[in-house]
Amino acid sequence: GWGTSQADSGQAGGGAAIVASAPAIGFGSVAEGGTQTKAETLTNGGQSTITISSVSTSGPGFGQNGISTPITLDSGASITFNLLFDPETSGAATGSLTVLSDASNPILTVGLTGTGTESGSLALSPANPSFGAVNVGSSKTMTAALTASGNAVTVSSATTTSSEFTLSGMSFPATIAAGTKRVLHFAIRSHQQRISLGMKQLATDPWSDIDAHFRIGDVVMGNVTRL
Repeated sequence: GWGTSQADSGQAGGGAAIVASAPAIGFGSVAEGGTQTKAETLTNGGQSTITISSVSTSGPGFGQNGISTPITLDSGASITFNLLFDPETSGAATGSLTVLSDASNPILTVGLTGTGTESGSLALSPANPSFGAVNVGSSKTMTAALTASGNAVTVSSATTTSSEFTLSGMSFPATIAAGTKRVLHFAIRSHQQRISLGMKQLATDPWSDIDAHFRIGDVVMGNVTRL
């Protein structure tokens, strides 16, 4: 008999396969409390429309965002989203991304790996810089060292709480590698001791002796200067 052939019906699935741009993703070393992001792209590599019903991650510290399901992909279409690694403890971590769909490969798995490292810490030496006695109107400068340990630390800013103190020696943000230090310069300028007085403070308070000029019930004419 004659051979027969059947055209693609165009229905969901229909032999279409879903393909991940990266079959495995490594995040490398990430400090505790930090977050590393990697992009992943899913593509419909077949001739039929497919529907992704679920995208999920497993493993400590791994997550994803930027994609909502269900989502339909036409032939050749793709979607890109983010995979995250946010370690809460130090040590190696493994996990996976699982994509469920009606494609010919209904369960797609992408391996995830990463290593959590201890968060870096900063120490200032001397810990409490003291300028001692500074004469009014004069200034004094001293230095201190910021040292990072455990891991690199990024310092976003540094400020003083008094206008008499100034800070210099670093541009921000600044990353201090573990085991290294950066020098800060502190300066103090003691302001002149002075008091500012306005005309109102020098004049006599008009309300202090009002009883000597007016009695309760008196009607007094005057000009309204402010409401």
